[in-house]
Amino acid sequence: MTIQTHLDRLCKDNAGCSLTAFADMSSGLALRWSSQESCPREVLDDLCARATACFDLLDSEVQTTASDLSEMGSAVIHFTARKSRVFVRQSETSEDVICAVCESAHQIDPILRATKEAAVTIADEQ
Repeated sequence: MTIQTHLDRLCKDNAGCSLTAFADMSSGLALRWSSQESCPREVLDDLCARATACFDLLDSEVQTTASDLSEMGSAVIHFTARKSRVFVRQSETSEDVICAVCESAHQIDPILRATKEAAVTIADEQ
C-alpha cells in the first residue's frame, strides 16, 4: 500500500478528519497529503512547521527513561481554538511524521490510534 493510500484512508475513514499529511521534519516539507477540500501549500507548510516545533519542544522537555521516551515521544496532540492536530512519528528519532487535522477534540482518540497504526505500517513498508 502506498503512503498516499494510507493518507486517503485515514482522512476518509475517520469522522471529522479533514486533512492528513506525510511530512519530513528535517526538510520542513509535506511530501504527500489527503484533504477533503483543496489545501494551499501554506497550510501544509504551517502544519509541518507546527509538528516540528511540537516535537522539538517534547524532545527537549521529556526527562524520562529511554523506554518512556519511546512511548511518549512518538505522538503529540496540538489543540487550537478551531481544530485539533495529531502528529505521530514511528519512533522518537524519526524525521517522518504523519499529521492529521480534526474538527473536534472528541475525535482525537480514534484518529490518534489510526495514525499510530499508519505510521508503523508506512515505516515497515519503506
